[in-house]
Amino acid sequence: MGVPSGCFSSNISTAAQSSRSASRGIRAQCFRVVPYSFGDELFIDLQQIIPTPEAADYMIGISSKEVEETNVKGVQTRRHQLRLQFWARALERLRADGITLFANVNPSRDHWVNAGSGVRGCPFTMIFARDEARVEVNLARVDRDENKWLFDQLQADRSAIEARFGGEMSWLRLDERKQSRISYSRPFDGYEVDNWPEMLVWLSEHIRKLEGAFRQPLAQYARSIPSVDESGTGETNILI
Repeated sequence: MGVPSGCFSSNISTAAQSSRSASRGIRAQCFRVVPYSFGDELFIDLQQIIPTPEAADYMIGISSKEVEETNVKGVQTRRHQLRLQFWARALERLRADGITLFANVNPSRDHWVNAGSGVRGCPFTMIFARDEARVEVNLARVDRDENKWLFDQLQADRSAIEARFGGEMSWLRLDERKQSRISYSRPFDGYEVDNWPEMLVWLSEHIRKLEGAFRQPLAQYARSIPSVDESGTGETNILI
């Protein structure tokens, strides 16, 4: 929207500035028009005064940022709504299948939901991603060394655990991080709602298998996590 005039009152200038909003799709500009003649010819001097030429690039940048932030916020809102709907159906499916592991869990806006394994800081997790569904054991205790020790004990028992689970799993020690995890996944187009029934069946089946394969050995090894004596003697204690 362009407003030409020979001069502008302060009210018009203020209104033009405040109405510039990318979110409302409004771009107001004010031009000073000064006519003058030279002999028989008539000329017009057209000058943009709001925004000033120096400020135009800056204002365009601000408007672009507003549009980008609005678009990102909209995408996040849709993603959160999608996750809430998916987890509501998933938890309902688990209840129908007689799985009580997530009985006290509510639908979430996150792409994951956790349930207790009986060992502090080591939940059983279901993942709903754009391109896959996944079940995993997260070794996420406060102490990094405890997580790595637990992982090593479980990995030493890998053959027996995978035999109980019924498939080869992904064992990620993640030495550069505090936590470790053991997971099993299957590719899905998660944002295609028509795929959800198959995903829910898969998650229900494999979270049951995950709990059956890990609950006993995880509890067993957790009772034997070693710690260094804080007295400085270097002796090793067992955390019960």
